[in-house]
Amino acid sequence: MLVISISTIHHGTKEQVQNLINRIYEAIVKNGRIFITVPDFESSKKWNTFKDHEEIPEGTFAPLSGPEKGLPHSFFTKEEAQKLFSKFKNLQLNLDDHGRWIAQASK
Repeated sequence: MLVISISTIHHGTKEQVQNLINRIYEAIVKNGRIFITVPDFESSKKWNTFKDHEEIPEGTFAPLSGPEKGLPHSFFTKEEAQKLFSKFKNLQLNLDDHGRWIAQASK
């Protein structure tokens, strides 16, 4: 089993994202793998979408205009991303050129 999520799973509060990743962990079979991206906190400062935004809980922002107006986006430091996937083994966490943490791991 392989779960892939690219530029999607971060749409929610950090608590909601963590709960979903925990559910993914519980749902996949032994040795199942994940390939999941979450945006880097520093990259949020460069996104035009977030020039005008509100911070919902800490680290979660919602644009005040545009097509994603009001949609929560959570951003993660490397340490937070490592914690998100701490139940998984063999975690590889790399930052891509678009400012996303790429998490590859297995159960």
